Amino acid sequence: MNDSSFEDLLDAIESGEATAEQAAMLSELICTDTVLRARYVQYMSMRGQLAVSARRISESVPESERASSSTEVVSTPSRRNRRVWMSFIAIAASMAFAVFGYQYFNQDRNGSLVGTEGSQLDTSIAVIEAQVGYWHCPGLNAEVGEPIGPGRWLRLDQGTATVRFNSGVAMKLIGDTLLQIVSAERVLLIHGDARTTVPGNATGFTIATAAGDVVDLGTEFSVSTDGSSIDVHVHDGLARVDSAEMASQMVREGQMFRVDPVSKKIEQLTLDSAIPDEVEPPLHIAYQVRAGTRGNQPYLGKVGHDFVVHHSIEITRLGVFDSASDGLKSTLTCELWRRDTGGTPAEFGDDSGGALLATVVFEPGQEATLVGAHRMQPLKEGELILQPGSYSLIAFGFGTLDPNGNDWEAGWYRADKRRDDGEQAIEFVGTSRFGAAESEYDATGFPLLIDTVFADRYLAGTFEFRIAR
Repeated sequence: MNDSSFEDLLDAIESGEATAEQAAMLSELICTDTVLRARYVQYMSMRGQLAVSARRISESVPESERASSSTEVVSTPSRRNRRVWMSFIAIAASMAFAVFGYQYFNQDRNGSLVGTEGSQLDTSIAVIEAQVGYWHCPGLNAEVGEPIGPGRWLRLDQGTATVRFNSGVAMKLIGDTLLQIVSAERVLLIHGDARTTVPGNATGFTIATAAGDVVDLGTEFSVSTDGSSIDVHVHDGLARVDSAEMASQMVREGQMFRVDPVSKKIEQLTLDSAIPDEVEPPLHIAYQVRAGTRGNQPYLGKVGHDFVVHHSIEITRLGVFDSASDGLKSTLTCELWRRDTGGTPAEFGDDSGGALLATVVFEPGQEATLVGAHRMQPLKEGELILQPGSYSLIAFGFGTLDPNGNDWEAGWYRADKRRDDGEQAIEFVGTSRFGAAESEYDATGFPLLIDTVFADRYLAGTFEFRIAR
């Protein structure tokens, strides 16, 4: 795609005129083209600061002048004029980006740069501790357990993900969130929500935004920004908001402030103090796939994943992957097995089927609830309790009409998947298993061949569970 076409897509997104097809095309481009992905990240990082600047310019016009020219000011510019303006912004911002290298955001209060490219980039300062959400695309994602170095960009589409810094700082990303891990002490939040817990040894940890910096003073706090203003809620302790436009604002435990550097207003918000009633333990779906995802292999054999139960769980439903989420066209089966580790829990190649605990068969046209990209049905035998131990989830029946999905070694579907371990009630282990020929099963029908790389390599089966009471 040429520069003009890419600018067309950005222009459509920015103006709110993008069609579903254009949005899907932009997503595909930034997922597959590293150059365009870099331009997209650059664009998003500039967007918040440009919004602040535009509002500042607009609000600097006297009210009388705005009233006398209201038609011109508030009217939507023509597509051609908007493209000229966007092109100007892109050129100017590209020059600034090349010259200054995010100095505005990456600059400490003492003026030194942090998180710029250099010798520290190969040093791990954090790790992805948990993920119960979908990343935006490859290149802006990370695996659970993956080390994170300075300068790393992440974008979460939905759900949550937790970044644990080596200092002990825990940052939980919530919903649509784009940020850069600048350094061990500083994060740049372009847009979205982040809840951060900071231990005493890491006091001073800072979340930078286009509207100002939120500085920890020994606390647990949440920051939300749309790229223009920021909302800061301190759950425990104390935090400070620094803005070049206003005096610093201290935010104390139980307080929430909205800081708008353009209008130069600081507004204290009312918090809902209602305590929710006690509810049933929440339901979790172990292996999740984004709705509409298409399979990529018509493998006819059995495929599945191994897991370990650490705290007793109750299985409520089993599910199978529905390629394109358009309804099953073949009979698919999901099985839940107790796995015999043969006394070597770290060696998966010598495992065998201990016992088949549950089976659910999915027929075309049969009623089965679509959850993400899985069709779900309750167990025919009723809910099943799994005690601590080793287990496997196996699915089969896939083919040309209903392909399953395979990550391969490159991680084909990593941005379209998420896992839920029920707050560590279960653990996803091994590198997945498969089998098609009779020699690839044991006497019970349990697949014996071990795949590589991922504990959840396939788009095949899943299960719903909750912590047993």
